[in-house]
Amino acid sequence: MGFDDYGKPKKKYYNEYGHTYAGNRPYGSEMGLNIFKKILNNRKLKTILIIAVSLLLIVIIGLIVLLFPFLAKIVDYMSENGVQGLVELVTEIVNKIWTGAN
Repeated sequence: MGFDDYGKPKKKYYNEYGHTYAGNRPYGSEMGLNIFKKILNNRKLKTILIIAVSLLLIVIIGLIVLLFPFLAKIVDYMSENGVQGLVELVTEIVNKIWTGAN
């Protein structure tokens, strides 16, 4: 055994796809692929994943729709008063919250 073999794993194992890995666990990318293949082959997991992604998209779109008038007001306020006016407004609101209701 010379310097060529230094640092290499002594045993290599082959997983079910023919890829080699050292030790008992596959590499991170292979684990991700295995999980992805399990999801694609399982009808219940695929349905749950589709429903979860759909709900997430609905929530994100709903938040954008709800916050659009607020964002438009902020842009209008900034165009009238500039960034300094917005900073002063935020500072005033934070001071009111910090001191509490008097």
